[in-house]
Amino acid sequence: MKTSNATQTALPIDEASVQERQVSVKVLTMGTKQVTQSLYKQLVCNTDVIDHFTCELKGQVWGWVNLHLDCNMADSHLHVIWQKDGCLYRSCTYAKCSQVFYIGSQSSLYLFADIYCCLKALEGSMDELRLLPMRHSIPGSILIIKGRRVEFPVSIPWEVKRCDFPRIEQKLEDIKKKLELDGYPIWDKDVSTSEKVYTIMEQLVDTMNTEEQKWRQTYQTIKDAGQLFIAVSGVWK
Repeated sequence: MKTSNATQTALPIDEASVQERQVSVKVLTMGTKQVTQSLYKQLVCNTDVIDHFTCELKGQVWGWVNLHLDCNMADSHLHVIWQKDGCLYRSCTYAKCSQVFYIGSQSSLYLFADIYCCLKALEGSMDELRLLPMRHSIPGSILIIKGRRVEFPVSIPWEVKRCDFPRIEQKLEDIKKKLELDGYPIWDKDVSTSEKVYTIMEQLVDTMNTEEQKWRQTYQTIKDAGQLFIAVSGVWK
């Protein structure tokens, strides 16, 4: 039987008191009237207030509201009201990074991980791979690159495990075509060894980390703008 070592201190009644504090809230108004939910819904639902190329704000953020419309409640996000060129807009901004180069690097990273494993097999050094199994129901493996988990959506191909060299070489050609279709100029780089491919993956991870940090900072700026309150009823107050 465990006993707690924490001590409890009795608060002298003559030292206790209940004090009143005023709480201020920011209310979205038009003129002297508070904006209602129905009017809020009529605001132009523009593209994300965060520029997906630069991670910078597209306009002046007024704040965010706790009213969820057409959004994925499973992912952390804010419903932002912002201003640009004299007009008010609303948009749903997700905490998860949606920066273009971040998403592109993430997509390419999966393909380079495939290349890396294929080259390891061709080099006869499959035993050097440090792959971790996924912990959920989807089969696959995980590479840890500079602290970032790179998850394979499928298991390491059987031709790589069995070191079937002709099939591995064909697989490399297939990945090359996929990268070219994605517009990634990887074949301007030297990918002749697994070590060089690993260096490329580290560069991609660096890009992802940089853009993710910029996105996180901008998202925090939006969050710090504070919550705006709007009227619940359908009439102006």
